[in-house]
Amino acid sequence: LDVDKDGMLTVEELCKLAEYGTTTDLESMLTAGVIYAADKDNNGWITVAEMKDILTVMAPPEDKDQVDEMVKMLMSMLAEDSSSKARIDVVIDFLTKGPGESDPKDKYKMMFRMCDINKDGKVSKKEFKKFMHIDDDDKPMNKAVLAMMMEEADKDGDGTLNYEEFCAFMDKK
Repeated sequence: LDVDKDGMLTVEELCKLAEYGTTTDLESMLTAGVIYAADKDNNGWITVAEMKDILTVMAPPEDKDQVDEMVKMLMSMLAEDSSSKARIDVVIDFLTKGPGESDPKDKYKMMFRMCDINKDGKVSKKEFKKFMHIDDDDKPMNKAVLAMMMEEADKDGDGTLNYEEFCAFMDKK
């Protein structure tokens, strides 16, 4: 929070924190403070390393060994693109309010980002299979279920799911 590192909070620095909560929501304010403090270069973006710092501070002792995995998951959900950076306000909203509370489509956007592993803007059959936790290719039933799901979701027949097709499929679930 102390952007100018003078050991004191200016009115502007304090107001920046106040944007994300009131004293009645102390947990959210503290979370926002941790996130702002992690933004070492004050550029308004959270990098993978900064996210790791945030989660290391916030994770309970018994979950510290899972921080790297949590970072990977959160960055796949929150990063704007393949840049591996997330806007600080998006991180604060997610960690204080949870996924998609403001707009139900936000949840689908995060899910689509997680599913689109190669970040090409489309979900391949392989990516969809991984997202839906269909593991064993050798079982005919799994292949049939995956083929049915893809056929139902892939409206334009190109073999991949775009964002609109993904959302429409998830709405049906």
